[in-house]
Amino acid sequence: MFPQYHRKLSALVCQALDLHKSRADCFAACALTAVEDKTVKLSSIAAHLPGSALLESKYRRVQDFFCEFSPDYNALAQFLVGMLKEVLGDKPLLLAIDRTNWEARKNDVNLLVMSVCLGDVAQPILWSDLRRKGNSDTHQRRRLMRRFLKAFGRERIDAVVGDREFVGEEWFRWLLSEEIPFSLRLRENFQTRPEQGGRAKDAKDYFNGLRPGECMDLGACEVCGVRMGVCALRLKKDDELLILGYWGMDATKAQDIFMKRWNIETGFQKLKSHGFDMEASRLRGGGKMERLMAVLALGFAWCYSVGHWSVKAIRPIRFIRKLMRPAICVFRRGQELLCGLLHGACPLVRRVSRKAFDVLRAACSAPT
Repeated sequence: MFPQYHRKLSALVCQALDLHKSRADCFAACALTAVEDKTVKLSSIAAHLPGSALLESKYRRVQDFFCEFSPDYNALAQFLVGMLKEVLGDKPLLLAIDRTNWEARKNDVNLLVMSVCLGDVAQPILWSDLRRKGNSDTHQRRRLMRRFLKAFGRERIDAVVGDREFVGEEWFRWLLSEEIPFSLRLRENFQTRPEQGGRAKDAKDYFNGLRPGECMDLGACEVCGVRMGVCALRLKKDDELLILGYWGMDATKAQDIFMKRWNIETGFQKLKSHGFDMEASRLRGGGKMERLMAVLALGFAWCYSVGHWSVKAIRPIRFIRKLMRPAICVFRRGQELLCGLLHGACPLVRRVSRKAFDVLRAACSAPT
């Protein structure tokens, strides 16, 4: 890695997040290591820190960074959205909420993550370490949503999508009280009563006759004591029944936007085995995984924004007709360009370098 890139990134991070220079240096080294080396191991990060100190001293400095670093996560969320300004524009954001969890070396990681759905992935913008096994509860979800409302306002929400974990009477009532549109997958055994009358029964019983590819809308129903729309789609691939509870939209839109929920799963893949190898980290406890996610979220947004620009400005991604998919994703294109830039092996080094840091500068100067 060339030192000038570390200096530039450190200065911009320092400006955007109001960090001390030493903290910004570590933040920049972590992000650049993830992008360049596709790893988050502390030994690799320490090797990227500038200066003539012994490697053991740098390693200890990185350890202290993850123990003591306390960023403004709302300011970071605004910075990340600012980096994706050319992708997102000023339109309302489709928010996907989900958990990512794994166990490695007796280290139980369980993160509740809110992401913005992009073209084929979802950008993490807010997250919380649950610090225990199991599902999130309504209080934790509300706290995450309130952080988004504080940072961006209600008008920036298009809708919230989530899987069967993110349901329940208290959660539904809170979303309705805040007038937040949603499309959430319901469990098949949820008691559902159509508004036009009839007795309540399991939601799946209304849709037993659907064939693969068919959909049905019950309209307004009472679910968990809350009034919302209910619709269902029988998936073609595995004949699975997808039942949705929705509010603030029609059934067609509810189905369309829920299908984009899978973007958060592909986003998690980019953070892990298909990108930054987050699961290889040995960090444990004390909110350290939240701090690591902050670093990787910046690297994620940087890769995607550069990849999105390159598709328009350099060349489009080749489409493989036989497989019916692009040869690589936008995130991967951006990561390859940045990796080439940091290694000095990028054929368009000046254009890529200028754009990569213009994205960061624009995010620093964007209004909050």
